[in-house]
Amino acid sequence: MNKEHEQYLDNIRILLIGFVVFTHISMIYGAPASWYYTEVKRPDNFTSGVFTVIMLWGRACGLGTFFALAGYFTSIKLIEYRERGKSYLTTRLKRLGYPLLFYLLVIAPITRSMVGAIIYGQSFNLIDIYSSYFRYFNGSQAGPMWFLELLIIFTVLYVLWFTVIRKWKPVAVSERFKSFPSTRTLLIFIVLLSAITFVVRLRFDEGYYWPPMNLELAHLPQYILFFVFGVLLPQTNWQLKIPNKVGRIWFIVAVTNVAVVLPVVFTFVVITGRDVRDFT
Repeated sequence: MNKEHEQYLDNIRILLIGFVVFTHISMIYGAPASWYYTEVKRPDNFTSGVFTVIMLWGRACGLGTFFALAGYFTSIKLIEYRERGKSYLTTRLKRLGYPLLFYLLVIAPITRSMVGAIIYGQSFNLIDIYSSYFRYFNGSQAGPMWFLELLIIFTVLYVLWFTVIRKWKPVAVSERFKSFPSTRTLLIFIVLLSAITFVVRLRFDEGYYWPPMNLELAHLPQYILFFVFGVLLPQTNWQLKIPNKVGRIWFIVAVTNVAVVLPVVFTFVVITGRDVRDFT
């Protein structure tokens, strides 16, 4: 991978990280979502609507893009590590596993205990803290580290598939497939992903977290498909082949959704007195 590609992808990641920060700030100050800390006094409907649009926008595409980038780098690094005679899986498990364990064993219990001590006046005793923490451990303590948990699973499954089933042979991609998808193809993909997501959410509402991993299953179809999409990028380089016309069309679609569709939906929710989660 050359320097130009690294800078290009780093810029995307910086943008996404910034957007993740704004998304969680929106949860604190007005969007209808659970977080470690939220302001007691809720804002007016307009302000809440702005924060909700920011949150929904981030959930609609931000994390999926992170998984696409993860798939892209996993596909590239797996080959690079083999050529250097190193184990990519071992390195990756350390890089993802150590922060996950540090969060579970240090940050999570101490953070929860600080909340109990500061807000509820509970004692701050480390022995009691860890005794209670492990006694009632159900996976929800992972909090935002669910991303690392899921990424570890995706990485292990991909490495096993690529090394054991494919025997280090990349999937053959036809020349036609290497061309950037047409607007029609993109629409079909959106409809299929939306339909699959809709079916999943009939059983698992947004806001329901699967206890063993604190994983919100409502978004899982997007994460899986985008990781697979990222794995294919080194062979297609679609991210560098976006036609100007296609870019303009989808820019207009994105702006329309953010500036018109989402505010209209939220306004309808407020007028009817419903919960915005009923529409997600």
